[in-house]
Amino acid sequence: MNSNMEMPGLKENVIVKAMEEKGGQVHLHIEMERAVQICPCCQARTSKVHDYRMRN
Repeated sequence: MNSNMEMPGLKENVIVKAMEEKGGQVHLHIEMERAVQICPCCQARTSKVHDYRMRN
C-alpha cells in the first residue's frame, strides 16, 4: 500500500500493513516503527519487543 493520507487519531511513524473492508467497516493492520524505550523494571534502554497483540 503506497498512498499518503492523514487519519485522525493515528500516530506518526506507523506502517499500514493491510487494509480490508468487512461489514461496512474498514480494518487497518498497522505496525509502529521500533523505537528505543526505557525498561520500567531496570531503567535500561532497549529496542527489543516484549509483546505483540491485536487490538479491537
